[in-house]
Amino acid sequence: INFHIRDELWDAAAMRVHMDRYHPVGRMFADRYCRTDDRVVFPPAQGALSRA
Repeated sequence: INFHIRDELWDAAAMRVHMDRYHPVGRMFADRYCRTDDRVVFPPAQGALSRA
């Protein structure tokens, strides 16, 4: 995966993006774009429960 990011958005020590400064725009299709400022954290999936 390649990406390009402005230096002021990148924390080189932590190898992380400063999310408070990062305001990406997502391409949907054709000439349609969307703002992506909403951030949601989903818990990891638990998977199927096994029957023992």
